[in-house]
Amino acid sequence: MATFMEIVNESSSRSWSLAPGNRLVKVVGPPRSADSGELKSVTGYFTQEKYLFGLSCTEIERVLGLRPNELAYYANVYSFAWLPKSGEFEYKMSAAFPGGEVFDESKKKDFFDKRAAHLETKGRYKGAYDADYDAYPPGSDMVPQWTLKAGVSIPVGAFICSVTRVTPFPRSNGSVERYKPHNRVPIA
Repeated sequence: MATFMEIVNESSSRSWSLAPGNRLVKVVGPPRSADSGELKSVTGYFTQEKYLFGLSCTEIERVLGLRPNELAYYANVYSFAWLPKSGEFEYKMSAAFPGGEVFDESKKKDFFDKRAAHLETKGRYKGAYDADYDAYPPGSDMVPQWTLKAGVSIPVGAFICSVTRVTPFPRSNGSVERYKPHNRVPIA
């Protein structure tokens, strides 16, 4: 008999597809080092493409609940080569729950305190990530998120596009109309 979480994972993945719209995507910011190169395989968190339609890189950062300035200049969006199999992923609710957990306001204060200390001691803040302050703010409650389990990676299917502050994420027909879930306002 299936466990509750197995049922939740199965139910949450029913709309997945490899076709535009419902396909799974991985959003990544600028490489953290010169030798990073192009993304070859997907690990970690992912969502569905439709939730990104019409959003700039900074809006994507906000709705996904990424660290401040992680996508300050641009974001690259990649599709999956194939869909994850049952047991390879976990449903982590919406992006409003960093790491699939209820956001703890005390982590936010800690994050900004450590960021301020980093600025004072190491000079100008040059990116979003530092092991000293690895905290994520809540994103949109309208954007579902999943994560690939530890040790699981899936090859990149294709590079979809780069998104900047002025060039939003387009639909496959080139439109930048935002996705509007049934009976709701557009994701913003």
